[in-house]
Formats: sequence, structure tokens, C-alpha cells
Amino acid sequence: MKAILFDLDGTLADSIRLILASFRHACRAELGRSPEDAFWLRHIGGTLRQQFLAAGAPEARIGALEAAYRDFYVARHDHWVEVFPGVHGLLDALAARRIAVGLVTSKSRVGARRTLIRCGLAGRFAVEITADDTQRHKPHPDPLFAALEALDADPEETLYLGDAPQDIEAGRRAGTRTAAALWGALDPRPLLQAGPDHALRSPADLLDLLEGRGKS
Repeated sequence: MKAILFDLDGTLADSIRLILASFRHACRAELGRSPEDAFWLRHIGGTLRQQFLAAGAPEARIGALEAAYRDFYVARHDHWVEVFPGVHGLLDALAARRIAVGLVTSKSRVGARRTLIRCGLAGRFAVEITADDTQRHKPHPDPLFAALEALDADPEETLYLGDAPQDIEAGRRAGTRTAAALWGALDPRPLLQAGPDHALRSPADLLDLLEGRGKS
């Protein structure tokens, strides 16, 4: 592989529990009810708008839901969010091998920057594609196409690593190899059912895969 693209939440940053709590809070505050966590886990990977619409929220309430979500999330972010163990070592090892690395996330640029700074990951990526950078979002492949173009990377020599079914679909549609970050998935079953090329249980497994020691 000549390039590795990473999702952010649930892949590099341990933030899924805060995301779930933020969805529950927003829906209960604005709609009086919230789907179960299993619903949100199936839809994590899209934008807030995509996920609230999938939950059946009226178009007119999306702005208020997004505001309630962000207020709750931002207030707790620095207390709840941590970088996953092994991520810094993985990025150091990829840099030593001169493998290009990029970030492709459905977070806003402001939100992504907040998490990258919190996790000590700011400045580690040659390209950062956020929800602000494309009109269409994962599972559409446009965000990955943007990252591939910025890196001048061949999709067939690129791996996209994520923790959600939408990540796997986006990578497949963009023509990259795909890998499931099982360490970030609270429920790995939907992720595995999406059919990733590789299933990794720790960041170190990616290095094993690149060196031909890993299991698919």
C-alpha cells in the first residue's frame, strides 16, 4: 500500500460513547424521544443531518437537533474523548515507511480539528477531508475521491480504515481496499457484515497486514 486513509471517530479517537450520548440528548430534548443506540450505531459515519433524517426527524427540526447535539458534545468533549492506544505508534511507523496518510471524516472541519487537537493528532495527515469539503458524504465515495486526488494516490494502492459500515461502502465505491477498525466498533457485527477486505483488532494489526503477517 502506498497510502492509508483513516476515519476519525471510532477509528483514531475513542469518541463513540460521547456521540451516542449526544444523539440521545438531542432527540430527547427536541423530539421527546430517541431511537435505541443500536439504531445510531448502524448510521454512525454519516453527517449529523443524514443521521437525524434517518431517525425520522422533521426537516424543520434538523437545525435545532444539530445545535442541541453540538452543545452537549462540545461541553463534554475534552473529558470523554481520547486517542486509541497504539494510534500514535502506528502513524509514526507509517511515516517511517513513507506511506502517505490522510483523514476522511463526516465531522465538520471545526469538529474534526477539535478532536485532532485533543488527541494530539493535529498536523499528522497530508490531507484532511471533512463534511465541509464535499457536497456528498459517506457512504458516497466523493470524500475519498477528494483525498485520493489531493494525495495523487492510486485507489488500488490505497487502504481506507474505518469503524462503520458507511466507511466500508465508501471505500469500496471509491475503488480502495477497505479495513474494519474493530477496536472502535461497539458492535462489530454490522461492520463485518459490510464486507471489509480486512478486519483489524488493533492499530498494530495494520502494520502486520502491510508487512504480510496479518490476517484478512
